[in-house]
Formats: sequence, C-alpha cells, structure tokens
Amino acid sequence: MNYPTLWRKWIMECVSTASTYILVNDSPTDEFKFEWGLRQGDPLSPFLFLIATKGLNVMMNALVEAECFFGYKMGANNNLVSITHIQFANDTLLIGGRSWANIRALKALLLLFEATSGLKVNFHKSMLVGVNIHDSWLAEAGSVLHCKLGKVPFLYLGLPIGGDPRNLKFSQPLIDRFKSRLSGWKTKNLSLGGRLVLLKSVLSSLPVYFFSFFKAPVGIISSIKSIFNCLFLGDCEEVRKISWINRDTICSKKEDGGLGVRRIQEFNLALLGKWCWRMRVEKRSLWYRVLASRYGEVGGIIAKEGRFNSVWWNNLINIKNGVGVGGGRWFDDNVGREVGDGAHTLFWWDPWIDGLVLKNSFGRIFDLANNKMATVAEMYSLGWGEDGEAWKWQRRLFAWEEEKVQECCDILTNIVLEPNHSGRWIWHLHASSTYNVASPCNHLLTPTSNNLSTTHTSEI
Repeated sequence: MNYPTLWRKWIMECVSTASTYILVNDSPTDEFKFEWGLRQGDPLSPFLFLIATKGLNVMMNALVEAECFFGYKMGANNNLVSITHIQFANDTLLIGGRSWANIRALKALLLLFEATSGLKVNFHKSMLVGVNIHDSWLAEAGSVLHCKLGKVPFLYLGLPIGGDPRNLKFSQPLIDRFKSRLSGWKTKNLSLGGRLVLLKSVLSSLPVYFFSFFKAPVGIISSIKSIFNCLFLGDCEEVRKISWINRDTICSKKEDGGLGVRRIQEFNLALLGKWCWRMRVEKRSLWYRVLASRYGEVGGIIAKEGRFNSVWWNNLINIKNGVGVGGGRWFDDNVGREVGDGAHTLFWWDPWIDGLVLKNSFGRIFDLANNKMATVAEMYSLGWGEDGEAWKWQRRLFAWEEEKVQECCDILTNIVLEPNHSGRWIWHLHASSTYNVASPCNHLLTPTSNNLSTTHTSEI
C-alpha cells in the first residue's frame, strides 16, 4: 500500500515490543511479551485491522480490473454503476452476478487474503444469499465456499435487508427489544422522576438506528407509544393506572410546560429527512450514484421513474412532498442554496434566490428555454438581462411570455456572484445552516406547520 518504511518500523515497534506483568499477592512478576503483539482493547488494534481489510479492498479491485470478477451492474450506459463489495469494519458484503467464475474468484480471493494478512476467514459464519436464484444452484455454490445459505430478509449492521417495511412483522424485533430492555426493570420500584429518566435516556434512544432508515408503520408507532405510557404511569399487567398527565404535555418542550419526551412519529420523519438533505450535499458518494442510476437524475435531482420503486424510496418522496405529513412540504420550504460563484448551482433547478426555484415560478419560459441545465455562472457570463445572450428560446415568444421574461430579469437585477466561494446548501431551521434532526422535530410540532399538503411531484 506504499506506506513509508519509517512509519512501518514505528508500527512494528509498537506491535513487537508490547509487554506486561501480573500482580500476584500485590507483587509484580517479571515482565513478559505478548505472543500476539497487542493487548486486548489497545486503540491501535482496530486501526491495524482497518489497514488489513483495506488490503481486501485492494485485492477485490485487482480482480475486477483483471476481469476475473463481475459485480452487480445497474443503470444505463451513461450512468452505469457496478457494485462489487461494501465494507464496514469487520462486516463485509461481496456482491456479484450469478456465475461459477464469480464463485471461484471469491474462493480464491478469501484464501489469498488469509495467506497475505494472517487473518482467518470463518467460512462457517459466512453466509451466501441469492436474489431470484434457484435454491439448488445456491446449495452447490455454498458447498464450494463452505458457508451457510441465507435468505432475504437478512440482517446487516443490525438492519434487515429486504422485506416490506410496511409489514408489522418487519418491525417486530424493535418492539421485542423494548420489552427485553424493560424486563429487568421493576417500574413499581422507580419514582416518577426515575421512570422519566429511563424513558428519555434509554428507551427514546433505542429506535434511533432503525428510524434513521425505515419509516415505521402506524401500528409500530402505536405500540411504542403504549410502552412509553405504561412505563411512565408505572403500569403492570395486574394493575392499570389512570393517566393524570396528557400525552401532549409529556411530549411538549420544557419551556412550554412539558417534560421534553420525544414524539415518536415526528422524530422518525426528521431522521428520514436527513437522507433528503444528504442527497443534496453528498452527490459524489457511492450510495447517491446507486440511487441516481436506479431512478435517474434530472437537473441534479434524483427523479422518480415508473411505479416499480422501493418502499424506502417512496417514503422519502412522500416526506419531501409532505404527503401524509402534518408539516406539509416542511423540507423543501426550509432548504436554500447559497449561490457563491454560481459554478455548481443550476439556474433553473436550485432554490438560490430566497428559496425560489425558477423552473417552478416561471414554468412557461422554462419549457421554452434551450439551456435548461445551465448553471448560474454560465447564465451570468452570457448576460441575463432582457436582451442578453443567456435567453435562447425554442420559438419566438408571445407578448405575455416576454412579460414573464422581464419579470424574471427584474428578480435577477441585484444578484451579485462571489468569485472565491463555491456555494453551499443551507438549512434555514438551524443556526449552523446544516441539517439538524432536532430542528425539523420542533418545526413539525409548531401550530403553523400543521397544514396538510397533498401536492404530488415526481422528483427529489
């Protein structure tokens, strides 16, 4: 990997010179060296492990370049993305098409990685999962790799992969986790303050990881609320108590006279809204390119194409458009673009003039424009005055269309670009101008955001 020789010597010194002693009756024994080099829990251990797994990444890329392994491809030729492997610490997904060449390449890769790194691949804990592949072929491939066979859905990094999130059984493990966590607590022995601390510090944090990716069904939200209410009231199976405090009061902010407990549904929406934000600021990431190849990208925005969309994607579309959400179009209404030099800001598509999207406000002249994908910098350099060269049309404009152009030019009169600033996305609900989960939670709870919006659009 081309690490410097001196740096490697330093690391080997750390690994080969580690020693310790044991206290026997409060007296230290002679020092001895570790056989494996590092103590358990040494902060250097995960760092070295990541270097070793980086070696697996290098070897996989070499296989792909040599055309010995073929990953899973998606998208058209101009937007093709091939995925071969995904790594997170010691969890690795190797992804490829159905072929015996890929199976043999994987077997050779893992054995070579063992010999090179000194690590041992546990094939018995590894799992081979097929999507739309016959079980007999999977069984033969599993016998070659000496690993177990898995089925969809399966768990990866604690989240279920595959399945329908709208099904209550899909989210049932989350409810079981709540119940198992509460099984060791005797709520009758806790004061009201103790139950509140348990509710806010422990239980409210359990669903964060799950809620950050999946939209929980109404039935699961109701079950979690019921668990919260029973805990706070000190209920048990034998005795049911009267609720002396309104649920809205419990979930209100402390400055408003409440107890500050999170509202589950709004918290779930705010966590999912972060994906909409990341789609704007992380366009170079692999996951964004996968989504863009799957659903298409128009004007720097991933477009919804066809009716065969995943449930996860449809949920993001609904959150962004405010469908079924009491806060209306709470995401789009609070996102803006700081234009800077305009080189990375699309003139028609981005909300760069006080949150105004020109293609929506001037839809007629946008339809007639030839340069629909022009940036602000390009339009500015050509001249966006009424008679500027930036305005090129598919046909001659009518009088009322020329009035629309004049109206647009009036808006652009006082715009000044900043040459040394590339521009950025702005979240208006937080002082840092970046998306913060707490800010949409508070926004969704304000009375002014309770107007239900049912506007349907086909892009995000």
